[in-house]
Amino acid sequence: IPMGGSREWVQGNPNARLLVIEGAGHFPHVEKPEVYFPAVEKFLSGSWPKGAVTIPPSTVIPSAARDLSQNGRDSSALRASE
Repeated sequence: IPMGGSREWVQGNPNARLLVIEGAGHFPHVEKPEVYFPAVEKFLSGSWPKGAVTIPPSTVIPSAARDLSQNGRDSSALRASE
């Protein structure tokens, strides 16, 4: 998942947190198990892992909405055409 998309998702969900595991790609459980598994255990125990951050909503228009507005289409038009 592109980092920009992950950040937008966290911005739009007040109970979400983002934990970036440096040096890991598509397989963090294989590439950084010493970070991944403790983070999952912490989350499953009902807490946020160290380093998990919120990203406050901003006035930046998410890329999908910006693209639609530049094309003169609104989100309802997109949903209808999907």
